[in-house]
Amino acid sequence: MNRILLILFFLILIYRVSFSQNKEKIAIKTLNDGRFNIILYEDFSWKYENQDSVLLILQKEDSTRLYNFIMENKFLSCDSSLFWSNFDSSKVWSNGEANYKIYLDTLLIDLLCAGRFVMPHKGNITSKFGWRYGRLHDGTDIQLYIGDTVVAAFDGIVRYTGVHPGYGKVVLIRNFNGLETLYAHLSSIKCAINQQIKAGEHIGLGGRTGHATGPHLHFEIRYKNTPINPEYIIDFEKKELISNKYLIVPKNFEYVKEMNEAQYHIIKSGDTLGAIANRYRTSIKAICKLNNISETSTLSIGQKLRVR
Repeated sequence: MNRILLILFFLILIYRVSFSQNKEKIAIKTLNDGRFNIILYEDFSWKYENQDSVLLILQKEDSTRLYNFIMENKFLSCDSSLFWSNFDSSKVWSNGEANYKIYLDTLLIDLLCAGRFVMPHKGNITSKFGWRYGRLHDGTDIQLYIGDTVVAAFDGIVRYTGVHPGYGKVVLIRNFNGLETLYAHLSSIKCAINQQIKAGEHIGLGGRTGHATGPHLHFEIRYKNTPINPEYIIDFEKKELISNKYLIVPKNFEYVKEMNEAQYHIIKSGDTLGAIANRYRTSIKAICKLNNISETSTLSIGQKLRVR
């Protein structure tokens, strides 16, 4: 008997829930907000008359207002003050340590405000921007052969040339559009500091100097000393810019915050991925993803492993 009553109770409950969900709302009044009609319902909810059409209009208007605001207040077009600030020809990094907080703003850059764009070398991508072996790979690697011609991507002035322990022979150009471009692992440098350069002009020869496992061009795009993923700006398959303008947004620099918060573990005798994961309260899968390794990878004593 109790079981029958229980079944009846659930059947009534299901019926009421279903009825309440299917029950059509009763409109009690239609108002006008000066532009659109608004329907009020007896349960105190409301919606626009022709809701979908109205929302599309509002979305378009919001986008237009945002675009106009950016163009009027956030548009950088060949800004000379930014170009000459920290123009240090003695080192690769001119602005000191990257600080995530200085990038919490939006800025629109005219990439072609001072000229054209040319691919630095028309090879295929061999390694992308992002975390690799527990460290940030802050550029895009482009396939080439030793001795291949490397050219400037944008018009600008050479800020730095020299030999760097990691980059090898390197050229860094401050472009008139407010960005910097870096060309590393060269076998030979064909330009000089403070030389004015045009897009497409020969600046060096491809090589494998510095920390390079094989010949390739390591290509970086930077804003205020901090790398931006080149694939946000360049279509490497078509060998052209994605757009003539580039909107810099805080999301582009989240990796800076991630770098500051990253934790590492130095491999010691007897360490296993499982033991390391337990120690840092993470998972083997997460560690493998951060370091681009597999669960069966061999760990070497002294190896630096990113754990967070």
